[in-house]
Amino acid sequence: NTNYLFLANIKIGSNSQSFNLLLDTGSYILWVPNKDSVDKYKIKNHYNPSQSTTSSYTEQSFEQKYGTGYCSGYYYIDNIVYTDNKKFRMAFGVADKTEFEVEDCDGIIGLAHMYYDESLSFIYMMKNAKVIDSLSFSFKFDGSIKAPMSGKLILGKHNDFSSSKTKSCPLKSTGSTSDIYWTCEVSSFIVKNSGSKAQSNKKYDIIFDTGTNMIMLPLGYYQDLQSNIKKLGCTTIFSNNYYLIQCPIDNPLEFVFTINGNDFPIPIELSYYRYSNTLIRSMVLFTNDFYIIGSPFFLAYHTLFDKENEQLQFLPQDFSDNEISTFSIVAIVFVVIVIIIISGCLIYRCIKWRRSKREAGDIPSSNYYGI
Repeated sequence: NTNYLFLANIKIGSNSQSFNLLLDTGSYILWVPNKDSVDKYKIKNHYNPSQSTTSSYTEQSFEQKYGTGYCSGYYYIDNIVYTDNKKFRMAFGVADKTEFEVEDCDGIIGLAHMYYDESLSFIYMMKNAKVIDSLSFSFKFDGSIKAPMSGKLILGKHNDFSSSKTKSCPLKSTGSTSDIYWTCEVSSFIVKNSGSKAQSNKKYDIIFDTGTNMIMLPLGYYQDLQSNIKKLGCTTIFSNNYYLIQCPIDNPLEFVFTINGNDFPIPIELSYYRYSNTLIRSMVLFTNDFYIIGSPFFLAYHTLFDKENEQLQFLPQDFSDNEISTFSIVAIVFVVIVIIIISGCLIYRCIKWRRSKREAGDIPSSNYYGI
């Protein structure tokens, strides 16, 4: 449960070259590797501009650094198809050098809040080509909460967020290059279990980033909660330059964010990974680096990235209904089986009784009636 990242397949060029790309709200460039690129890690699919009659070379270089990894190369322009076989044209990076490793992934689709050039924005160029109707998109998942392995990127407007369960958060703007990120204020962080809880009410601006598979929170929360976490039966440890929470496997803490006055609990199944047969470690890290809410949150909450209204909207992912439906079906089948068994026993006893009566001539003795 440590590798929840979100991939999508696109086609590039007149010959429909196929790529599986990471959907990343924390960056703004779409890039794929060049056919002659030097990959530190093995990438399966590479772009060959000479095989596309619609490819155009710009001579403009680019370089992109990430929390882990980087890429560099030159921008090209070509036709792209993502959905409904509708083509749109945009500029994208073609990397000559990459240091990037995500399983079954060839590159990145940047879905950042701000972009330095509209021609580089995947979402903007789709709207400009009338492939979609709005500068908004959301991630929606289905299946069991214990293994939410399928879902979709919904592009443009849709009706899900008209639900009364929808919560929203206005985006924080600094007027600087940091506005590339989708950032909201988190006003408190809570840990709890078995009816007890500890809470830090410090306020922080935190980035919502689908390209990060952890939740990375300020050390201020850690400092406020460290002693209380121990009282709740867990410990905090230092590992790989981060503090994290370690709990007995049968006594985990639940994590809850307060955003714009609303509480957002993260299901325990999405909050930890198994460390040993008796211990689990949190997907929540405490750091002085970037403050990021990553994929565990988006697996729990259907999140709309709404550029036009400068906000994020949240709706609980619809896992519980699936689980309730499954439970109901199992319960019904169990009840039917029990009824069949009981009915069978009664029928058997009735047949046995009638047989015994026939063998006795079906003539009761006077003693039987008390005469």
